Amino acid sequence: MPWPKVIIVLGSQRGGTTIFGRLLGELEGFVYAGEVRRLWLSDPRKPCSCGEPLDHCPLWSRVLERVCAGGVTREEIAGWQGGHLSNRHSWLGALRLLWDGRTGCYADPELAAYAEVVRHVYGAVAELTGARVVVDASKHPNDAVLLRQLSDVRSYVVQIVRDPRGSAHSVQRRDAVRRARRNRAAPEAGPDRAGRSSAHATLSWLTRHAASEAVRRLLPADRSLLVRYEDLVERPLEVLGAVAAFVGESPQHLPDLSAGVMDLGVSHSPTSGKRMLAERMPIRLDERWMEQLSRGDAVLTAALAWPLMRRYGYPLQPPPARSVHSTTAVRSGLQQRR
Repeated sequence: MPWPKVIIVLGSQRGGTTIFGRLLGELEGFVYAGEVRRLWLSDPRKPCSCGEPLDHCPLWSRVLERVCAGGVTREEIAGWQGGHLSNRHSWLGALRLLWDGRTGCYADPELAAYAEVVRHVYGAVAELTGARVVVDASKHPNDAVLLRQLSDVRSYVVQIVRDPRGSAHSVQRRDAVRRARRNRAAPEAGPDRAGRSSAHATLSWLTRHAASEAVRRLLPADRSLLVRYEDLVERPLEVLGAVAAFVGESPQHLPDLSAGVMDLGVSHSPTSGKRMLAERMPIRLDERWMEQLSRGDAVLTAALAWPLMRRYGYPLQPPPARSVHSTTAVRSGLQQRR
């Protein structure tokens, strides 16, 4: 079986990468593999998004069996990844890999071994699922740099951007939920009030997208695409069709989204637990930040992110929030590299 096409989805936390990957995974010939890079960091006893532990998941257990058949262990692979493509400051790691590539320093044996593992993971996922296109929503630009070196894997990079004020607000809400859970689980430790500031979330958004832009600029125009989260949820069929055409696919049938919801099948994401079981998912724009994000946080976020906000078409002064889902056409967020 030939090596599959691979879509690497780049983006920031709470920026729409998961919904994008899951929607693509519903297209004929596509499979959503979640954040593949986290496969080596996950406890095999914890559940895949299908509900089964990783070591009993009908997909990942077989993928791991094939990849590790030559005697390499998960711990070794995790060590290679951590040494060369760490989750921490991945934007800096991506720029370092780009520099190493220009100076001919890709000869590191551990990096070469890890690249070979990644190649076989994608091949196994495609063969076991019958997919032609594997969607990897790992988000980190250093993964896209590495994949660029695999000449026999036809890779595409899609960068998902969201208004940084929406991402910052969503990060804050997620952190608040996690703190509440920890406080309930260990009340004797006292309340945990530590949260991620808007400045921290915005700087993360800024560095991640700046590094993603740097990676995309090195790719041919027909291998790099920019999609805005807001356009994805307002015109999902248009965006999905355009992305499919971008990777040379023409699905016979697109999902029925006429009712504003989508029936999602079972997915296999190695770190999502049971959050992504089969479900009916509403497709609507999350604009709660327009009413719930404090004015100070909104101004600070816009001040820090303004250079890239302008590039992606986000106004400094946002429009009023809409109380219902709108299908009004907006500026297209599908852009090949310029």
